[in-house]
Amino acid sequence: MEPFIRIEGVSQVFEARRGTALRALSDISLDVQENEFVTLVRRSGCGKSTLLRVIAGLLPPTAGEVRLPDRDQHGDRADGDAAGAP
Repeated sequence: MEPFIRIEGVSQVFEARRGTALRALSDISLDVQENEFVTLVRRSGCGKSTLLRVIAGLLPPTAGEVRLPDRDQHGDRADGDAAGAP
C-alpha cells in the first residue's frame, strides 16, 4: 500500500553567520499511512518544526522530497495553486 505521506532523504541546511552551515535535518525518511497518528518528540531545537514546514510545503528541502496526495514532487498542488495557498 502506498503511504499517504512519504518523506524520502529530506535534509535542510541553513546558512548561518559567517557563511557556516547549520544542518537542521539530515537524511530524514518516514512513511505515514492514511489515518495514522504520528507524534514528533525530541528536545528543543532538533528540527521538528523545520520538518513540519517542509512537509507543509512552506520550506523547500535542501535535499530529498516529500510526497503528498495533493502535491507533486516539487511541492505544487495538483489543483495548480501554490503550496500553502488558501
